[in-house]
Amino acid sequence: MKNINSNYAHIKVLYIEDDKLVRTMVQERLEEFVNELYVAENGDEGLSLFKSKNPNLIITDLNMPVMSGIEFIKKIRSIDSSVPVIVTSALTDVDSFVKSIELKVDKYILKPFSPDEVLGAIDIMSRQIILSQLSTAFFELESVSHEQLEIGRASCRERV
Repeated sequence: MKNINSNYAHIKVLYIEDDKLVRTMVQERLEEFVNELYVAENGDEGLSLFKSKNPNLIITDLNMPVMSGIEFIKKIRSIDSSVPVIVTSALTDVDSFVKSIELKVDKYILKPFSPDEVLGAIDIMSRQIILSQLSTAFFELESVSHEQLEIGRASCRERV
């Protein structure tokens, strides 16, 4: 049974993890809370899902086969520099942290972790996503010309 928090209702999550046990555990927990969840086993699959599903939050491991998390994030940032990214990784070396900072990763969660730690990070990111969506909607509304508004009003009057 889904327990979708109203803060999560508009969040589309892409989760990338190569470890099947970790992936299944986190996936099952996330499915209880988020409306749309896309899951991939490596960065290459994740990139395909990102392009086709347009998620507004990414959770990714760093150390993966086919395409590393760092390479994946670089490609994502070239497409969308603002999508929030949460990293879940066992890597604790300075180089991994520095690369993550340079790529503007929003949160770095060290393994082992509990799925609730990921949910806590999603909660923080959900506010950022909602503000971004509201800002986009506001600017789209603001860009509607006065003439377009009059056409819309006239159309509404005709229907009544």
